Amino acid sequence: MKNIIEHYRQEVIEDIFKLQSVQKVWPIWKKLVQKKLINLNPESIFNIGDELRDIMFSTNKGRNQSSQSAGGNAWEFFVCWYLNLCLVGSKSVVVKFKKKFIPEVIKDAIAVNYSNFTTNTESDLMAITFSDKINLKEESFNLKKLNSYIDENLSDISIFNIQCKTNWNDNAQIPMLWDIVYQAKGFESDYISVGNNNRKLSHFKKFRYCFVTVPTQKKPEEMFKNTSVCVKRVQNISGGNYWGMKTKDGVARSIKELLTRNLDEGNNNGSLRKDLEKSLTDKSNFEYFDIF
Repeated sequence: MKNIIEHYRQEVIEDIFKLQSVQKVWPIWKKLVQKKLINLNPESIFNIGDELRDIMFSTNKGRNQSSQSAGGNAWEFFVCWYLNLCLVGSKSVVVKFKKKFIPEVIKDAIAVNYSNFTTNTESDLMAITFSDKINLKEESFNLKKLNSYIDENLSDISIFNIQCKTNWNDNAQIPMLWDIVYQAKGFESDYISVGNNNRKLSHFKKFRYCFVTVPTQKKPEEMFKNTSVCVKRVQNISGGNYWGMKTKDGVARSIKELLTRNLDEGNNNGSLRKDLEKSLTDKSNFEYFDIF
């Protein structure tokens, strides 16, 4: 029987596959992904992170408002799909920031209060890394039981906010400011606070904020430099800034490095690659990713 983490992962992936914008592009993306996975192994799976932008641009339809919205949803899907594909067999899972997937205790911890108004970060995805203690064998995903487990083991659990944007220039300031809020140790004003219901980010083992972009600009490897304003804005973000391309030092790292930097602590067999290698002995573990 699967543990609750793998049921959690499957529920999230199956849900995001229902997006209309994803259904339109996935048949094309799938063929390109399959070419990258002719030799199916942990290395080929991880290396898809260097190619996400090229695959996504195979269905690029321009920059009108409708296409930008659909593109944003598709990019969010692709990041969630890719990270979870790399995390199969581990204690880490990346979930869509939706009510039916985010435990209440996490929503409480990241809540920002401004006077009598409460808001949450512009979160797109949330990565949760559980501790070695979790061994919940379940026949299906159970958010209520998972929420209770997290509430009882906060200091053993790490959470990572992942903000996904298609356009770097227009959006870099948003994650920069949110990360400043979350990393601040306190506010001089009594009108601002982080956390509700006696749940705070400091109660968790670790919290980081990540930024992941496509980006949509032409020739981004040439356009973006370590002196660019948008690069400066996210260069010190706590969880790092990434894109769906190969790493360019001083600018952005490949999204595959997000796994190494933030989520490797969730491995069960010494590394996430070893977790994948073990899981690949049974391809049924990957059926819902629709890569075969």
